[in-house]
Amino acid sequence: SGNVTWRPTGKWFAAVFASRSAASWGLRMWDEAGVIIYDSGSTPIIFTKATNSWSYQGMVQLALGNAYYYLCAAVGALASDEYFMINPFSRGLMAPNQILTNWCGARFNYSINRLQIYSVGTTGWSDLGQPGAVFARLPGT
Repeated sequence: SGNVTWRPTGKWFAAVFASRSAASWGLRMWDEAGVIIYDSGSTPIIFTKATNSWSYQGMVQLALGNAYYYLCAAVGALASDEYFMINPFSRGLMAPNQILTNWCGARFNYSINRLQIYSVGTTGWSDLGQPGAVFARLPGT
């Protein structure tokens, strides 16, 4: 978490869900302007695996606080068409006995095929709870 010049390898995509008519039957919903907002036959992503099994690995001291490091060893290697979904970690992690959250940095370390996160904050906390790590692939890949 202290190496700000490190560039991760791998690939990524950013998307906003926009449904399209894909099925000849099923559930379909439109907004007030007549734009389709949901079609049960349109698959935006396909979930491949999920886990919330984290192990505390240690702490790194930074100028802005402490970075608590966790490893998700249950994930294993990613398939060539598989992605880690960052959404669950974009809101930060809850801090103990506070109404604040700790900022969170997440990465998939391809050299060891493991998901890693750093919870950055000023609280002396080594139990991040069990945030879900979710993986998916795009349809047709």
